[in-house]
Amino acid sequence: MKKEKKQATEKLLGGIRNRKTASVPLATQNAKIKAGKKQIKIGIEITGNLVRLSALLHSDQYRLLSYQQVTLPRTTERQSLGEALTPVLRKFCKPFSKRKLWFMMPSRDVDAFTYEIPQVEAKKIDSVALQAAQKEKKFNIGTQLFDYHIIDATESKYRVLAYTIPKQEILEWKGFFRKIGYPLEGITINTFCLQNMFQSGWLDAPKEDSVAHIFIDDDWSRIDVFQQHFLVFTREVRTSLNSLLDEIQNSFQKETDSATPQIEIPGQPSLSGQNLNDKNQTITLREAKSILQAQLIEGENLAPGQPGADLTSDDVFKMIEPALNRLSRQIQRTIAHYNNTMAQHSINKLFISGVMSLYPPLLSYLQGELGIPVEAADPFRFISQYSKIRPPAATRQKMQLLPVISLGLSQNPQTPNFLYTFREKNEERKLAQIKKWVIAAGFSAVLLLAAGNIATFTFLATEKTKLKTLENEFETLATNAKALEQQLNSIDPNTDLSHIRKLAEKINFLNKYLEYTAKRYEPISVFSELFTLTPEGISINKVLYSSSQKQFTLTYKDTGKTVDKKEKEEHFSSPFGYYELQNSNSEQATAKQDCAKFILLDGVVTTKEQDKNLYLSVYKMILNNSPYFSVLGIEKNSQITPGIGNTLYFTIALKVTI
Repeated sequence: MKKEKKQATEKLLGGIRNRKTASVPLATQNAKIKAGKKQIKIGIEITGNLVRLSALLHSDQYRLLSYQQVTLPRTTERQSLGEALTPVLRKFCKPFSKRKLWFMMPSRDVDAFTYEIPQVEAKKIDSVALQAAQKEKKFNIGTQLFDYHIIDATESKYRVLAYTIPKQEILEWKGFFRKIGYPLEGITINTFCLQNMFQSGWLDAPKEDSVAHIFIDDDWSRIDVFQQHFLVFTREVRTSLNSLLDEIQNSFQKETDSATPQIEIPGQPSLSGQNLNDKNQTITLREAKSILQAQLIEGENLAPGQPGADLTSDDVFKMIEPALNRLSRQIQRTIAHYNNTMAQHSINKLFISGVMSLYPPLLSYLQGELGIPVEAADPFRFISQYSKIRPPAATRQKMQLLPVISLGLSQNPQTPNFLYTFREKNEERKLAQIKKWVIAAGFSAVLLLAAGNIATFTFLATEKTKLKTLENEFETLATNAKALEQQLNSIDPNTDLSHIRKLAEKINFLNKYLEYTAKRYEPISVFSELFTLTPEGISINKVLYSSSQKQFTLTYKDTGKTVDKKEKEEHFSSPFGYYELQNSNSEQATAKQDCAKFILLDGVVTTKEQDKNLYLSVYKMILNNSPYFSVLGIEKNSQITPGIGNTLYFTIALKVTI
C-alpha cells in the first residue's frame, strides 16, 4: 500500500514540475545553413562592460550555433548601454530569424530558500505555497516577485524551493530590452542556467544522482545542490577569490617581517619591521592577482623581478591552502546538511565553475578532502574537434562562457523564468482550457447546423419528388382537357343539348379538379422554388409558411421581449426580434392583402466570401425576381459564434405572389 502511495506521489510531483526535457548530446551546426527554419534561443549576459552572447538551436538535438564576447564602453546609464548594445545584438541575431531571447541578470538580489508545505489538491498549491513562504521569509508581495517549484514529495508533504526578487529590477530590464527592439522571452540567473546543463545532458550526471556545484567569484562563492537535475538547495559562503589573494598578500607580509633585523641604537627607540635594503616586500592586490593568474592560466608567466616570479606552484598552493581549507569545510558542512535532511541519494560528485576550475591543484585538493569526484564544468567538452564551432583559444574565456551557453538552453517551463512565474502559468492553463471549451462548443454548433441543414435538404428533396409527380398529373389532365376540347369542336351543332350538357359538366369537373390540385400542392411548389433559388452559401434554419385558410396581418416586433404563445396565434422569433401573425376579423378581412400568404425565413450566411452582406443582398434580389415571391423586408444581425467566427444571421419576410 505504501509503495502504491509513493508511486502516486511521484506521479503527481512529476506532473507539477511538468518537465519533458530529454538528455540529448551536443551537436554543432552551421547557423547560416539550417538555423533559419528552427527556433533559436539567444543567451545574453552582461558583466561590467563585457557582453557575452550565445545562440543555440532547439530541435531534436541542442546545437551550439554561435557565441561571442564583446567589450562595450564603460557606462552606468541604461540609455548609453542600450545605444552600445543594439548594434551588437543586431549583428549577432541577424542570421537567426525565429529566435527567442533570454537574459541572465545578477543573482545577488535573488533570495532562494526551501521549506515544506502540506499536500493539498492541485488548485490550492499556489496559495498554500505563497502563505508558507511569507511565514518563512518576511517579504512584501507588492514589491517582491515570488515564484516556486516542488522539488520533492513525501507521503504527506511537499518540499518547495522558492525565490523572491525585486519586481522593479525585473521591470527595468524587461523595459530596457523592449525599448532597444529586442523583447525578452525570459529572465533568469546563473544558478538556474546550470540546471539547464544537467537537464540537457551537457554535464555528466545521472538523473538519479545528487550532485553539488560551487562557483567561486571575486567577493563570494555559491554552493548549489541538484537532485534529479533540479536545484534543491543553494547557499552563499564568504570564502572567495579575494580570500585567496589575501592569503598571498599575508604570506609576503610574514616573510618581510621575519627577514627584517632588529636594530637597537643607544638613546633611540628600537626599529622593528624596517627594511634596510629599502625594498618593500608587501605586495598589492593586483600583484597578488598576477601571481595567482600565472598559476591558473597557461602562458601567463611573471616577468623576472616581479613579486612572486621565483615562486613555484607548490609555494603558491601553500600560501592559499588556509583559504582552501576553509572553503572545503564549508562545502563539507553543506553536503552533510543536505545528506541528513533532504537527500534521497547522497551527493556523489562536485562540479566547479569559474576561473578557479582551471587550477588542477584545487580540484585534487577538494577531491581528497571531500572523498568524492571533483570535475570542472566545461561547456565545450562535447564539441567535436571536426566541428565548425570551435572553442575559444584562451582557456579562461572558454570557462567564462559556461553561464551564457547554458542560458541558451533555457525553455519554459523547465527553466525558472522571472517573466513566467506560477501566475502566468495559471493564466496560460486557463486560456488553454477556455480554448478547448470554445473548440468543443464550436464543434457542437457545427454539428447542430449540419444536422439542421441535412434535415432541411432531405425534406425539400422529398417535396421536390412530389412536385415532379404533380407535374406529371397536370400534364395528363391537360392532355385530357385538350382531347375534350377537340371533341367539343368536332360536335355537330345539331347535336342534342343533353349531350352538350354532359360534356360541359365533365369539363367543369376537370377544371375544378385542376384548381383543387393546384391549391393542394401549392406549398410543395413554393418550397421547391425556394429550394432551387437558395445558393450553397445560405443555410435556412427555420421556415414559417402561412396556412391558406387563415386570414392574418403581418407586423414586425423589435422589442426583443418574449411573446406568450397563449396570447398570440402564431409568432416567429429571431435573435433580434420577431414577426407576429394574428388572425384578422372576418368582417375586416375582405381586402385582398389581408388574405395574402407569407413566408418567414430564418437563416445564416455560411459562405466563405469576405462580404457576407453583399452575398445576402444578392440572395434577396434572386428571391425578388422570382414569380413566386415578393420580398417585404429583411432583418440581419452579425454575431461572433464560438468555433465559427463572425456570422451573419438574417430573417426575410416574403409574400407569396402565385
